[in-house]
Amino acid sequence: MKNFRPLESEAALTELKRARIAMLSTQPFFGALSLKLQLQSYDPSGPHRSKTVMSTDGTVLRYNPAQVTEARFEHLTSLIAMHTASCASGQPWRRRGRDEALWKRACEYAITPIVKDAGFELPPGALYEDRFRDHSAEQVYRLLRHEQEKPGQQPQPQPQPGVSDVQDAPQPSEGEGDDEDEGGSPGDKPEDSGDNPTPGNEPDTQTEHSWQIAALQSEMASKKRGSMPSGAERMLNQIRNPSADWRAILRQFVREAAKSDYTWSSPSRRYLPLGLYLPSLHSQKLGTIAVAIDTSGSIGQAELNAFAAELQGIIEDAEPEKVVVLYADAAVQHVQTFEKGGGDEFKLELRGGGGTDFRPVFTYLEDYEIEPVCTVYLTDLLGVFGEEPEHPVLWCVSGRIPEQPPFGEAIEIEAVV
Repeated sequence: MKNFRPLESEAALTELKRARIAMLSTQPFFGALSLKLQLQSYDPSGPHRSKTVMSTDGTVLRYNPAQVTEARFEHLTSLIAMHTASCASGQPWRRRGRDEALWKRACEYAITPIVKDAGFELPPGALYEDRFRDHSAEQVYRLLRHEQEKPGQQPQPQPQPGVSDVQDAPQPSEGEGDDEDEGGSPGDKPEDSGDNPTPGNEPDTQTEHSWQIAALQSEMASKKRGSMPSGAERMLNQIRNPSADWRAILRQFVREAAKSDYTWSSPSRRYLPLGLYLPSLHSQKLGTIAVAIDTSGSIGQAELNAFAAELQGIIEDAEPEKVVVLYADAAVQHVQTFEKGGGDEFKLELRGGGGTDFRPVFTYLEDYEIEPVCTVYLTDLLGVFGEEPEHPVLWCVSGRIPEQPPFGEAIEIEAVV
């Protein structure tokens, strides 16, 4: 027997179904994906839920009936799109050990530019700042956290209630929620395994992967209709090009740099008869490695610790003659030098900074006649580039790569913060 629901809940469910049907015509990419979320109401008098319009854990879209019936239709479609995009980009499964409240804010800041660019009208109180466009939730989180930690910094505003709660929605109590949903076949809905993702727990990779597959399928259908949103394209590129193990790439990069340690002091005899003055391979030892740290504010101590730990292992294996560490924002602010056999502990320190300009690091190396076999640059990759140096560069990007750099190779690094 179907459970009794107040008329308000019935009206809210009807309005949400109408919004999703409308999105299938006007925003097919988001509309089709939204059908993966089952609609369920929750008790608006529950803890921390009295003013939240919607929340999702990646399988269920829960809603506050009172808030839904009072909201404008355009804002309902926008909220549905926000939660759908959140799931498609994997946000409900990426919090790990991060602060819950700050992560929720970061997720919303990262999603609202995508939804806005797609043509949706953001609801009142939505967390939106243009500076977070093309940023991942991880990048936004680091920026927000750094701003909170600045001495004398004014407390950041808390997220407006009633806008978006992208994860950790509580399971409805018995007799609560909607046991029917419209649209799609049973295969379109994630299986209810009874193990919905909870922030801080192991991610539900099966559900996350099902969203990725659904997003790519929805992309193909939307492109046939000529209605693929540009913001969604950026999101899907991350699904198509997932980040590899940055530690393995970093080690391989330094290893290849060691193999390619050339010197001009002894030209290659192989090419001299041809009139070509080329450097010979200097393979007896690994020379200097330059390590640059972006101190503009987006790199936290947790990233530095993970980065330093991995570099320490590489240094012990490769045994470079010297490691030069340059801390820079718009200029080189501090330099550390670690000599081979010096016995100094390789430790990176968090230092304050301003804007980001990548040129001063390479200018410093040139001015002080430091010829590294490679430069490893820890940064968010949001800065001013100059001319390409003569040695290889690896950009270790904190969070998602906003765009490919004009030179060098970029990899994403991740540290639980």
